[in-house]
Amino acid sequence: MKKILVLLCGLIISHNIMLRTDGVDVAEGGGAVAQSAVILEDDFNDGIFDEAKWAHIGISKKKPWTHIPGASVNEEDGVLVISNDLTNAGGAVKSIPFSVESGDILRLTRRVRIFPNTNFRNTTAFINRDGKPAAQYRYFYKCKDLADGVYFDYDGKEHVIPPWREWFTEIVTYNTGTGKITYAIPGRGEMSRTVGRLPDDQLWLLFDAYGWHTGHRIEIDYIKLEKIEKMSYFTMHFPPNKPADR
Repeated sequence: MKKILVLLCGLIISHNIMLRTDGVDVAEGGGAVAQSAVILEDDFNDGIFDEAKWAHIGISKKKPWTHIPGASVNEEDGVLVISNDLTNAGGAVKSIPFSVESGDILRLTRRVRIFPNTNFRNTTAFINRDGKPAAQYRYFYKCKDLADGVYFDYDGKEHVIPPWREWFTEIVTYNTGTGKITYAIPGRGEMSRTVGRLPDDQLWLLFDAYGWHTGHRIEIDYIKLEKIEKMSYFTMHFPPNKPADR
């Protein structure tokens, strides 16, 4: 949290602005204060896969997004482990649905560790009712002639290189009105893209560990999904229906 003194109409106002961990204002549009409402949060410390928050599914080339044998998902030692234990068949989890409106800004914060094998193509996505991604990003490792890293798709354009097999935090913001999605690993890099606008009134989170062959694994220590609300200086200090102090 960073405190800034703002000179407004001859008055000094003590003003708090929430920043991302890499120092960037979390709300798009300069001069706005961001407040957040938590949609989903899990630290995986209870040792039990929480079916009130997640559904265990799997992914394969033949049966996408279905629960298949060997599609391993386990919660152990305070970590959610998603692995690829059968050839071309990775584990996956899908969150409970959450309501969205066009223009909502979503922020996903995740502490994660990635263990890729050859030809790894993990996906994290905001998916719609049909299971198709409204916005997504992928970890590629020794795959499709791309440099190892995080991409929005196969296009081979900008990417961020994660610290493979080490814990790190990633921050993703998705504006459902403009379609802008931004991915950042604080201290390592950031990238942005504009995708299609929100087609539905509900979305789900999806995490998988898909890759060719076997041996891929994702460990998630913590996840938090929030809805970001922007507030102007006047809205914050002089809310509607509340007269300003004289």
